[in-house]
Amino acid sequence: MRIAVPRETAAGERRVALTPDAVKALVKDGIQVAVQSGAGASAGFDDAAYTAAGARVTAGAGEALAADLVLKVAPPSESEIAAMREGAAYMGFLRPLDAPRVAQQLAQRRTTAFALELVPRITRAQAMDALSSQANLAGYRAVLLAAISLPRIFPMLVTAAGTIQPARAFVIGAGVAGLQAIATSRRLGAVTSAYDLRPAVKEQVQSLGARFVELPIEAQDAQDAGGYARAQDESFYSRQRELLGDGAILDDGDVVADRTQHRQLVADNHDRDAEARINVAQGIEQRAGGFRVEGGGRLVAQQHGRAAGQRAGDGHSLLLAAR
Repeated sequence: MRIAVPRETAAGERRVALTPDAVKALVKDGIQVAVQSGAGASAGFDDAAYTAAGARVTAGAGEALAADLVLKVAPPSESEIAAMREGAAYMGFLRPLDAPRVAQQLAQRRTTAFALELVPRITRAQAMDALSSQANLAGYRAVLLAAISLPRIFPMLVTAAGTIQPARAFVIGAGVAGLQAIATSRRLGAVTSAYDLRPAVKEQVQSLGARFVELPIEAQDAQDAGGYARAQDESFYSRQRELLGDGAILDDGDVVADRTQHRQLVADNHDRDAEARINVAQGIEQRAGGFRVEGGGRLVAQQHGRAAGQRAGDGHSLLLAAR
């Protein structure tokens, strides 16, 4: 069997589908592995590392895409799908529910596609749970982005010249990413609070030293059998946004990290410098335009470890050094 890893072509994508250690394990099992030159460069793995692991480094993407099994991180582009061998297999993120065209194109090529984000989150499949591993990193990175962007430090600082009060962070959504964001925010010294529509996560939030915010609104079937949050109807999210816009509930937070189903982030309307608030929206891919910040503040949209920011009000865009 031939497995190949082409270089990622999505803008800003720095990850690679196989590391040299993984290649070594596959080669040991008698599998031929080809890696396009430069595929792992952005992730810190040069071609020499893959060669030493037993992979064959190819000059172009054509040979890599013609393998029996193609491994990628980001969904394949139209040109990549056209270059794949008919009847081959693909494994990686695919986004078949919100970008069905890619799945349709793969089907037309008779490609067997495995969407890693749809692997059941069960005990037997934990080693393949790409969503949880990336969500953990996203929660950590979200707080680092906020710390870099916020025009003040996170921890309280007491000096002979005076005392600087700690920043306040508010995390919306206490799933895998949210809990990691809470923990990281606390480690950096911010006064942290969090909200989740599932009351059952209150204890988890408090165990990390954060305050759990409870809203006077009840979600219907808030979580599924696996403990994950269920999407609610628009009336719930409308009321939720209204309540979260209350400055008392937001506790006048300096940082708001959001990983919720709805795509509108509402900041409070306190009379304060708009630049003093940072809003970090996670896991939204190319849908950053669907987020809106009201009442001041800057939106930082985290996409696969990349970041694109937009200043509220004037539409001025900027690229944060978050690669």
